[in-house]
Amino acid sequence: MNYPSLAARVPVSKPFKLEFHRTVTNVGSANSTYKVQLSQNSKHSLNVTVVPEVLSFKSINEKKSFSVTVTGEGFEKFDHVATDLVWSDGSHIVRSPVVIHSYAFDTFQ
Repeated sequence: MNYPSLAARVPVSKPFKLEFHRTVTNVGSANSTYKVQLSQNSKHSLNVTVVPEVLSFKSINEKKSFSVTVTGEGFEKFDHVATDLVWSDGSHIVRSPVVIHSYAFDTFQ
């Protein structure tokens, strides 16, 4: 399975809700099933929901889509969080990095 990344900017000190939609292609074995887990290693608490949590492939090059919803509380200026969606079929591990960072509206002026 190829591994798409997920990245977004959020405003400072405001709660946020982000939605990502990704499509992956099975580049591994036919008849494989990947289950997702969240590897969170951050000081920030994020609520992450992945739908579906299981992707089952019947053939090589088959495509499947999934959605990720991330919600959280406001970050400090220039703060960030990095975590991974970890997909595994028991033999292979595929990481989809998730990076959320804050910005101040006057930063780009």
